[in-house]
Amino acid sequence: MLIQFSVENYLSFQKETILSMLPAKSRIKKEHIIHCNQGKKASVIPLAAFYGANASGKSNFIKAIAFFRSIILGEKDTVKSIPVTPFKLDEDNITKPSRFEIIFKFNGILYTYGIVISASAVSEEWLFACYTAREVKLFERVTDTEGKTEIVAGPFFAKSIKGGQKAVDLLASILSPRKLFITECFERGGISDLLKPVTDWFENCLHILSPDAKCITLPVKADLDENFLKFFNDFIVSSDTGIAAISSKREPFDPDIHLKNIPSEIKDKILADIEKAKATKAQKAVLTIQGLPKIFNIIIDKTGKVFYVQLKIQHKDNKGKEITFEFFEESDGTQKLMHLTPVLQTSLEREQVYVLDELDCKMHPLLSVAFLNVFLQGVTKHGAKSQIIFTTHDTNLLNSELFRKDEVLFVEKDKGGGSHLTSLAEYKVADGLRIGNGYLFGRFGAIPYLKKMTNILK
Repeated sequence: MLIQFSVENYLSFQKETILSMLPAKSRIKKEHIIHCNQGKKASVIPLAAFYGANASGKSNFIKAIAFFRSIILGEKDTVKSIPVTPFKLDEDNITKPSRFEIIFKFNGILYTYGIVISASAVSEEWLFACYTAREVKLFERVTDTEGKTEIVAGPFFAKSIKGGQKAVDLLASILSPRKLFITECFERGGISDLLKPVTDWFENCLHILSPDAKCITLPVKADLDENFLKFFNDFIVSSDTGIAAISSKREPFDPDIHLKNIPSEIKDKILADIEKAKATKAQKAVLTIQGLPKIFNIIIDKTGKVFYVQLKIQHKDNKGKEITFEFFEESDGTQKLMHLTPVLQTSLEREQVYVLDELDCKMHPLLSVAFLNVFLQGVTKHGAKSQIIFTTHDTNLLNSELFRKDEVLFVEKDKGGGSHLTSLAEYKVADGLRIGNGYLFGRFGAIPYLKKMTNILK
């Protein structure tokens, strides 16, 4: 579970800005609160909805989380410089480092991990953990102005490494000043079992989705997972999309038929990927190149047989006869909802954190409500412990029947161009108030200030 994330001097966030998932004091919707009593007790809210004008910083906050995750997992090239972007509207900030910190709980252990970085170096890095009620230091790292790195291991962490502090000193001596210590350990593997849960959480539990994110494994999920296929059908058919049923269609792969109208360079890559998968001699789905009109997967079974798998989407004509549609023939909103369905199912089955930019993009407001209602039912009635953090402009969601006050956040820029967050819980709002109307009338800020546009025509 995510407890807190903070960012400072990154993109439009000049000053330290904190997203806290801790619940505010409230007697309303206590059933929303997720409790974890394993290890040090912690309670969090399952949702955080970001509202604000265009260019207020909503997406920048998502980008901050995404950047933090990607640099930890070694997905950013830091050989020559760290691709970090400080706040540009103040000369002092351009030369200052950026700061990121996260507090999360995984497998009953509470972690606090943070970094201070600039383009030239990781100046600070720290990791603390609560295995009991008391917090212990795992390591602290400092890099001086000459690029020399010193890493001090806590006693508990030093004991978990063969060679103890001496081994840490050796790693520090060869560690690039632009590379995170936790990333070095992640890539090397086996350095300490105490670090693996941290990188596992970032890799497998924290997910960032852009407005146009696509689940390109939908066909193979529908083919191999009966539970998902049932959930897929139940949710999409109930969403009034006109779809009567969804299934998977598997058939022996024939490149002359299935890759007939695909550009030759993409076709060659797919065929090369198939040969690589065959060499592993294990069942594996080969993901196709994104951007194609069709959505399909290729499965190679243990015997080396290759199968083409595609979604089979059924509509009914005016006589009740089922007609098969291609995925790309569905509306953009329906496609978005179908791509989001795996997010919904996984969040109900496993403890995950999903960060979604523009949840409502391309979808009818009532579909966004339906998506969130199903998620919240999983939390309140079935004990799901996942969290969804998202940006939106949909004021139809702004009602006290759906959200707690602390689940609504407003993003706004000050006169200097710096973004900051404000929770609805900080305002005195009567229960039952039509929050959406109050927001549009400017009661909570975070809306665009539109000058008299009649002057444009003069």
